[in-house]
Formats: sequence, structure tokens, C-alpha cells
Amino acid sequence: MEKSQFMIIEQLMIDKLALKVSETMSNNTIKNLALMSLIPLVLAGCSYFQQDSKVNKPNKLTTLNEPIDVLETVLEVDIGGGRVAKKDPLKLEPAFDGRSVYSASRSGEVNAMKLNATKLWETDVKDEITGGVAYDAISQTVVISTHEGKIVALSGQTGNIKWQQQLASTVLSPAVISPDYRRVMVSANNGVFYGLNLQTGQLVWQFASPIPKMSIRGSAKPKLLNNDAVLFSGADGRVYALNIDTGSPLWSHRVAEATGIGEVDRMMDLDSPAVLDSGQLYSTSYSGQLVAIDLAKHESMFFDKVASLHQPLVTGNLVVVTDLQGNIVAYNRQTGEKQWKNTELKFRKLTNPVEISNYIAIGDVDGVVHLLDETSGKIVSRVKTDGALNHLKVIGNKLITQSSTGHIAIWQW
Repeated sequence: MEKSQFMIIEQLMIDKLALKVSETMSNNTIKNLALMSLIPLVLAGCSYFQQDSKVNKPNKLTTLNEPIDVLETVLEVDIGGGRVAKKDPLKLEPAFDGRSVYSASRSGEVNAMKLNATKLWETDVKDEITGGVAYDAISQTVVISTHEGKIVALSGQTGNIKWQQQLASTVLSPAVISPDYRRVMVSANNGVFYGLNLQTGQLVWQFASPIPKMSIRGSAKPKLLNNDAVLFSGADGRVYALNIDTGSPLWSHRVAEATGIGEVDRMMDLDSPAVLDSGQLYSTSYSGQLVAIDLAKHESMFFDKVASLHQPLVTGNLVVVTDLQGNIVAYNRQTGEKQWKNTELKFRKLTNPVEISNYIAIGDVDGVVHLLDETSGKIVSRVKTDGALNHLKVIGNKLITQSSTGHIAIWQW
């Protein structure tokens, strides 16, 4: 196992173990169990690091010669919750409907604001928020999830709580909403996928996926496959397509394989959504696989060894991936042949890549968004926000970020 992979496990494992058993045990018991379970891992790590005690530091940024002006700031605002966020590796993301921004802080506040930062409403859900924000423009519903396992739906107009539904486990990623079937769908930390009624919050269906003995904390956001199906990515290395109305399985594909001998080495989490484009499915895994599948033929197109916790970008003829080491790699989307590789941002804990005009944008731990030329992978521009970034979102011609400190920024091009 690579050193940087071990460091990620070391940072997240106690939180993961504690969260898995938090529903049935006291806090002290949780902490003791988590620490005891981590002892073999830490001892193994100590033995590993005796060979080389050097800690990988993020690459320093070099000065850009004649940077290109691409992004223009539209909104910058702090919504708070940074104290909680610094201790939590998970991500929250704002929703945007073209006029208003809907966001949530770790500490429990959900709010709506205009692009000029004028606040429309704010609601305190009285619990730490772990998943969100999802928004449905048709029903004007905002959905978030909390540390105690509640799914909360609020009015997008007033912020009033419409309904709350208690689940058996915490949800660590945003929900996905189907207005056609009036479903709110979430992926819980216990490996169960849930479908709730959008109007009432009533549980309509649930689908349980296998749970490995050990996995990275976090889960992939569900994704609509089409009007009738939703994609879920599991910690067991499979992508599942479920019927939105009933939750019945339509198909599943294995996109990650366990490697190594120990439980840590055999983790195969899919903690980022798969990407579906023109009947082709692209997915990355923690265990180190990038897989491209032709859904019509139900066969693999190509495979490469690259470990990632982020969704790949599929654009034009390219598939672009950011890996755990901080490398950015572009592949031919049909053949898997490498087109270019950028190593300038190693160990900077990169986000998912997104497309901005003819550029690829990637955020990092210092709140810097780097823009790369799609053809060469060369960095041609940068903008900066406040706090570590772990997710980028593009809606229309706008790039939206929320940092670990609760700083929201929106740019346009």
C-alpha cells in the first residue's frame, strides 16, 4: 500500500469506526473500540514508516507566466460552521437554481441567499449536518441529512421544515431528487439505499448492499441514470441501478476489485458517483481502479490502475482523473490510452475535476482552483478562495465551491 493511502486511512479510521457503531454504543465505548481496532493498523504503519519517516508535503505552487483570465467572481460569503468542518473530512455542497443559492453549514444552519449575498431565509435544524444540499426546483424543496440520521426537507421559499424522516444510519452525501416519481434518494453509511416520498418523507423502499469489514468514511452521491433509474455506488465495489419508483434492482456492475491480503489493502470503496456518458460508464475506486464499461454490450472497454476518491470528468474524447497522490491524468475515453499527466500538484489533496469552457478546473487543500489546458494538461490560470476545497460543482456557466471553513464562492466565465 502506498504511503499516502496509509495516511488517509490513519486520519479517517477512528471517525469511520466510531460512526459505524454509534447507533448502539456509548461515546466512551465507541472511542475505546475505535482505538483498539486501530492499534494493529498503527503498529503496521509504524513499521512501514521506519523505512522512511519523511512526510510528503504538498508541492509548492510555481508562478504562472502570463496567466489567462478565465473566471470572474460573482459571490463570496462565509456561512460558518468551520469549527466543526475542520474535524470532519466529509463535504457539503451548495445548490443553485439560477437565482438563489441554497447552502448548509456543519453546525446546523440551512440558508438561501441571492447572488448579491442578500439572505432570503435561515433555518437551524438543531443537529450537525452531514449531507447536502439537494434541491428540487419543481417542488421547491431543499433536502439535507444530519449526524443523527435524519433526512430533513425544507421549503425553498421560506425555509420552513416540511418533514423529517429518521433513518437507521447517517447519510454522508447529498440526496438526489426525482420530481417525476417524487422521490428523495439517499445512500446511508450502513450500505442501505433509501427511497423516500418527496412530499411526505415516508419510506417507500430500501435496498441493502453488502458491507465490507472496513471502508473509507464517506459515500458517493446517488445519480439519476435516466427518468426511471438511479445509480448508487457501494463500498463493495459495485455500481447498482435501481428503479426509482420501487427500488427494485435493474442491474449491477463490479467496477473495483479487492487487492492485497489485509483488510486495509482490500478496501474497494466507490466514494464518488459513476459518470454515465453516451451509454458508457466510468468509475474510480479507492482500491486503485479506473474502469470504463459499455452498458449496451455489458463489457469492459478499458481498465487502469489509479486510486481515487473523486468522480472522473468525461469531456470530449477525454476521461480526466485526480488520484490520491495528487496526479492529474487524462485518458482517451474509448481506448484508455494516456493522453497527458500533470504532477505539479502532488500531495495537495485535489478535488474532482470539472470542465470550464475549454479548461479543466481542480481545487486543492489551500483553497486554490487551478485551470488546466484540456489539450496539454498545463496549468494556465488560478483563482483562490478561503479554506480547503474537496468538491467542485459546475451549473451552467458558473463554478460553485464550499470550503471546509464554510466559505462559499461562485465564479462565472
